[in-house]
Amino acid sequence: LIAHTAYQSVARAEFWGQISVPRSKMLPIAAGSMALLCLILGYQFFSQNGVFSHLLASKVVSFATPYPQPTSVAFDGKNLWGCDWTGQSVFKHAVNGSLSIERIFYFPGKHFASLTWDGSTLWSMDTWEKKIYRHNMDENLTVTATYSAPSLSPAGLAGNGQVLWSCDSVAAQIYRHKLDDSLTVDAIYVSPGPSPSGLYFDGKNIWSTDSKLNRIYRHRMDDTLTVEAAYLPPNFGQKGYNISGITGDGKTLWVCSEKAGKIYQYPFSALEKVKTEEAKK
Repeated sequence: LIAHTAYQSVARAEFWGQISVPRSKMLPIAAGSMALLCLILGYQFFSQNGVFSHLLASKVVSFATPYPQPTSVAFDGKNLWGCDWTGQSVFKHAVNGSLSIERIFYFPGKHFASLTWDGSTLWSMDTWEKKIYRHNMDENLTVTATYSAPSLSPAGLAGNGQVLWSCDSVAAQIYRHKLDDSLTVDAIYVSPGPSPSGLYFDGKNIWSTDSKLNRIYRHRMDDTLTVEAAYLPPNFGQKGYNISGITGDGKTLWVCSEKAGKIYQYPFSALEKVKTEEAKK
């Protein structure tokens, strides 16, 4: 403590290197005990006043992606995956403070508009070729199966390992597919918004996004995919910040905007709930 104070003080520089303080065996123990006591007391105080939970629940984080137009995101339980339809690539992100890229998978000629993780494998969609791809989780993210999309403007994917969902941004429809040899469509739903752009299955509900209204919808798993709630995420009230994709990790939602060139992480408490009737207009 004395040595540190001396180095930070106005003591004459020629003496700084000569200052030597004998170390006491009791000093680290006493200092550590005092620090631990302060942490315990501080934690008790802030916890009782709900400060920690409030900060964690309200924290909104945004990440500028090194690729210019993030069109979709998917979470596999450990890593966040992103894609850029102009870059013809899929990006594997580490979920850390900078969302750093661990690996880039380049697919020449493919323009990915959507990704989803179904619990065991990654799926992608090429909006130009109107194709849906299933990937092997190997070193090359090899495409093992190719299917035709059921619509002219495919925009989003979601899967749970038993069925696959896709949506069309022009027809404003959501499709449920069987996992057979042709991804047969066995149900068609009307989207609550005019331009659905992304889908996500959280294990219980389907979520969809709309790029024109910048809304996020949580659907009930019934015969019509009834909208249980509609949300307006922060930042997307700005004109031009169109939502292009969505995924989640159980505690937060990850949303991307290809026009903003960013990925956002939202706690559920940060989402502004809006009337369903308003969202349908």
